[in-house]
Amino acid sequence: MDKYIILAYGAKNLDKVKTNMNKGAEESKRRFIKKYPYANLRKFGFFGVDLDKDGDIVGYTVDYRINDTESYDITSDTFLNNKEWVKHLYWQEPWGIKGTVQPFTKNTTTNRKVNYVKIYITSDQFFEITLPEFDISNGSSNDYKDNTYLAALFAAYITTYSCGISTEHFEYNSKTPEIVTSIARYHLYYHMRRFIRQPGKMSRFVTPGIKTIITNNKPVVYEWSKEKFHQGQENVGYWVSKQPPGTIRNAWSKMSRYGGQVGIYYQKRGAQTIRSLDDYKLFIADKSNGLTKTGQLLFQQSVESYVYCVLGAQAKTRWPIVGRGAMSIQTQEVFRKLVADTIIQDDQTVAVTNMRKAIKDTNVVLDTAISPGVTLIPSNMIILKEMVSGYNNILTLAESGMRFGKNEGVNYHDIITRSEDVVAKPAAKPAAKPAAKPAAKPAAK
Repeated sequence: MDKYIILAYGAKNLDKVKTNMNKGAEESKRRFIKKYPYANLRKFGFFGVDLDKDGDIVGYTVDYRINDTESYDITSDTFLNNKEWVKHLYWQEPWGIKGTVQPFTKNTTTNRKVNYVKIYITSDQFFEITLPEFDISNGSSNDYKDNTYLAALFAAYITTYSCGISTEHFEYNSKTPEIVTSIARYHLYYHMRRFIRQPGKMSRFVTPGIKTIITNNKPVVYEWSKEKFHQGQENVGYWVSKQPPGTIRNAWSKMSRYGGQVGIYYQKRGAQTIRSLDDYKLFIADKSNGLTKTGQLLFQQSVESYVYCVLGAQAKTRWPIVGRGAMSIQTQEVFRKLVADTIIQDDQTVAVTNMRKAIKDTNVVLDTAISPGVTLIPSNMIILKEMVSGYNNILTLAESGMRFGKNEGVNYHDIITRSEDVVAKPAAKPAAKPAAKPAAKPAAK
């Protein structure tokens, strides 16, 4: 390095250039984080500093690193034209936090049972569970607070559209940890069940716009009654045209034997009936572009419930929830009971306390990030007998510099303040005991 500096800038600027190159690397990283707060920092290098002949900083270069010998300037066409590389500048879609509510379109493809969920514990271990179905019934009220059918429609819209969560989050794929997809599916069930049980909990999220969407798109069936019309010299076609659009069908007329017009038509009476108790599925979003503010709030609650129920069940039985015979099945039943308990829990601080206690009692490691600001979760939720050596779970929220999914270096004991500064190190070995000294010989008599 010194040889390069001497050749490029002259020996007289050696110290200045060294100082500015180090400062420049730090400033380059700072600027990059400010512009791309949720980039995967492990993929980028910040040692490209542009200096003039006097050794002063005139610009910065950030490189995308393929490996130790190959990298590309992030402003180059080679980098910008590679979508797989560019995505590392941003949080994994669709788990960003600047999402917007998408335009409503009826979802006619979602047929799966929402109350059936695969509960993933690791990337390849899970148990399947069918939770209680939603308590939906017909009601005469036009207020969602007094009609569980309407409450289900509102709940589906708020839990998905309002949150920035869609069927894209519910599909298992190679880019998303299975536990994350499992929590997304659980989120749909968990909040719908809560909102249908206590519709008043939705009040803070229901807007006039949402009411209009539900009213204009809810499936209805109308009753039509056969009517006759007789009106002197006017024909039935003229009379029908005076009626509100959509209220008349199959109208026809003919001359009566007395010379007047006689009309036959069907009049909509407006009686509304439920087509299906699964109509709420029409209001599950199928597209999204990241979590909204409402989504950050409600999904965080879903994470707290999921983690607590999985870990809390194992903490109570002191037994793994998967793969260990009858005791694991019993632990799954405890999970079912805890889900029911969290759904009726009104105080959210209790959920947070329960989750933290369950994490502590099961000694799991928080190392997986889902979305910025959302609680970190364990990549392995199987109960451990004791804390993994070297971990302390100081970091509990996904923050700047973490990447979507598992973060290997997070929560090691030597962590400082930012996750991007962490270098995973093995736990320190205990100091070797000094060799025992031979016992002193007794003095000669």
